[in-house]
Amino acid sequence: MEDGGYYAIKGFSFQFIKSIQSILDSKTLEQKFTLENKQDFNSDTIVYQMKYKEKSKYLPSNLKEPVIKILNDYKKEKCKYVLYAYFYDRQNEQISFDSVYELDKILLNCKIGNVFYKFENELKESFIKDFKIVLSKEYILEMKEAIDKIGDTLNCDFEVAEIYYPQVIGLFINIITQNSPVNRVITKKEIIEYLKLNRDTIIHDFYIRNKKNKEYIKFIKDNFFKERTLNNHERFFIFNFSNYSKVEIQSVIYSISKKYYKLQRINKDKYMLISPPPYIYIQNIDENLLKEIKREMYGSCLKFNDGYPFKGAIFDVENIVKANSRQDDICFKIIDNINDLKSVLTKLSNKVKKVYNFYSDTKLDINIEDLNYVKIDNIRNVIDIMS
Repeated sequence: MEDGGYYAIKGFSFQFIKSIQSILDSKTLEQKFTLENKQDFNSDTIVYQMKYKEKSKYLPSNLKEPVIKILNDYKKEKCKYVLYAYFYDRQNEQISFDSVYELDKILLNCKIGNVFYKFENELKESFIKDFKIVLSKEYILEMKEAIDKIGDTLNCDFEVAEIYYPQVIGLFINIITQNSPVNRVITKKEIIEYLKLNRDTIIHDFYIRNKKNKEYIKFIKDNFFKERTLNNHERFFIFNFSNYSKVEIQSVIYSISKKYYKLQRINKDKYMLISPPPYIYIQNIDENLLKEIKREMYGSCLKFNDGYPFKGAIFDVENIVKANSRQDDICFKIIDNINDLKSVLTKLSNKVKKVYNFYSDTKLDINIEDLNYVKIDNIRNVIDIMS
């Protein structure tokens, strides 16, 4: 007994695989593609039909129905047509037609069921110039190729691209089910933006759902914080830690300062700055708790700069961004509020920056170029990542 559900799902999956490949092969980010409208998939200039025949041989009778339907559509609207098809005995090949005679060998009697289709020779002459059949590789190889294209487009390794792959399919399904046929439109740019915007949540949820938290921490360290040599970049760490204790927040600040504030001794009296003090901004923290954290850390001989040179002063952006001497020994720079953060980022707009937003529920809503979002489950994750 044939498993109709299996073949239907695999057919749809094959359709999505070929759609991913075609979109990501686009030479322009803005080219529009439509899902499930004219055929399975189309651009402005090419209409694609996909047929996955896992148990079928390559025979004219197995191509007859889709080719007749495509030719009938061509009769109404002339454009380029491609039929992607899989047959187990003939793969990875492109077929074009040099004559109407070759096409007729597939059309046979031009009947589908009880319906007879009539096509003039002139139409068929035109059609063979605009039509080709592409015989696909095995399903797994086509899927791997789609994942490779995701990796090439997003500049990530195969493991990450493999995590992104079902998310792209989910995006396609949402577009199809939530829009009318003419509005089921997607571009290469939209796929890239969708994955970049949601990558932190996608990767976090994948690892937590399928693997151990330890492997997720390793992934974050390897992909965001692994540096062979510590570069002299301005680093910003943004957190939402309002529900954590004073000691836990202090531990996080200390671990970041220890990792990224680096001096190298040149001789007895001279030091060279390898990596400047990191900036730390804690969203929504209670003002009194922040004061207490500052007081205790200062009392522990951990010097910092918050941009307020004396009690009652207004925020001085020049003061907080200035280069510090060995005598100052500023270990970190703490930012009190979102407006101060924006002032510092603006002031350092010409410098190389790395900005990270660690969050558990809500991301920081701010327009910062190349802001790296890192989803975490608890504050201890940050200490593990910095270790």
